[in-house]
Amino acid sequence: MPLTGLERWMEAQERFDALRSTALAAGGARFCDLAYANAWGGPNDEVRAILRSAAESSGELDLQYTPYGGAVTSRRHAAQALARRTGLPFKHDHVVLTPGAMSALSLSVRAVSEGGNVVIPTPTWLDHPLYVAMHRHEPRLVPLRDDFALDLNALAAAIDEETHAVILTCPGNPTGHLFGEDELRALADVLDAAPRAANAPPPLLVSDECHRDYVPADRSFLSPARFYDHTVVIYSYGKRFLVQGQRLGYAAVSPRHPRAAALVASLRQLARAGGFGTPTALMQLALPDLEALAPAV
Repeated sequence: MPLTGLERWMEAQERFDALRSTALAAGGARFCDLAYANAWGGPNDEVRAILRSAAESSGELDLQYTPYGGAVTSRRHAAQALARRTGLPFKHDHVVLTPGAMSALSLSVRAVSEGGNVVIPTPTWLDHPLYVAMHRHEPRLVPLRDDFALDLNALAAAIDEETHAVILTCPGNPTGHLFGEDELRALADVLDAAPRAANAPPPLLVSDECHRDYVPADRSFLSPARFYDHTVVIYSYGKRFLVQGQRLGYAAVSPRHPRAAALVASLRQLARAGGFGTPTALMQLALPDLEALAPAV
């Protein structure tokens, strides 16, 4: 696709970059730069120690390429943690490890049929529409309600036979809204009832859960995967442990998805064909100890 077809979705980030450069030049050392979700202070000492230990104890070939989709052992640890969190029987062969959640998102959008549209409740993370447009879908934006809950009537009206997927940030990004059980069940009902061509599956729900670990202690997080079988869960270990530059995330296909094996195979093939490469070897080595830092809730 010519770059001109993507410019409208890149403009906001480019304006932000220009504003950031101006602010940094004016503020100098007094400027607290929180751009790009880079946490001020970075990872804690435990995370640093785990990464250091993983590097120092690695074998001769442990820091080389891993298979597309990640090593089996690493995928197994990711799946076990996700199974504990959701109560769903995730196994290693439902998980595709990627170089960060961005590539997991892009691969999931690419995995659905080319053309048509992808519905996105807004406001959302600014690059969701960019990935959709890049993969030759129409980004179809549907505003949230004033209280940041889903406007289910508007979503139902926006979905048609050409809707291949819905992207939902869960919790809401940038709103912080936590979707409750009633709301997620109602969303599942809307998607199950969506119009579709003969023999076509319901829309894929891409659940961007990169911020699910940042929930107030008196609130609880629910994954849409518990209520809708055609869900792919997107997750970022960089976000969780404040090491965003050490790229490791995943796309996890619901074990209840009727074509889970085929979709996982497609995601792994696309990781190669799209040039995304393999996930960071060091983060995969550290994953068992990183997951042990904070049990799934």
